[in-house]
Amino acid sequence: MSKNRPRPQPQPQPQRRGPRIVRAENCPVIYFDGCPNFGQIHGNIIQADIGVTIGIPQPDGSVETVIKTQVQLRATEKAWKSLYDGVLGAKNMILDQRQRERAAREKAARSTLEKAATQPADEEAAAA
Repeated sequence: MSKNRPRPQPQPQPQRRGPRIVRAENCPVIYFDGCPNFGQIHGNIIQADIGVTIGIPQPDGSVETVIKTQVQLRATEKAWKSLYDGVLGAKNMILDQRQRERAAREKAARSTLEKAATQPADEEAAAA
């Protein structure tokens, strides 16, 4: 005789909140030193030139330093807000990591000082 067991209810699938993100293994990596130029196009597109500082050897042996545009970024205000949020999030991750590392160094230094402060008392007690 089989028992009447209730069937398990299917679990609801979480709804996606946006497009699926696919990692691009071969996407370009762009290093830059700053953003020398920016502006708007037709009032609703924001443009920023991302530049890199390079040295150009001159015939007299000197080096001329110039900023070369690496890439021009053009996007809507919403896209720039998303980029800004991503950069701010990454910056905060770096700051948090630095703060944790500093706290660990300070804790190690306090521990070393505490050991050094108690060591002479331990040696005197052992000698007695």
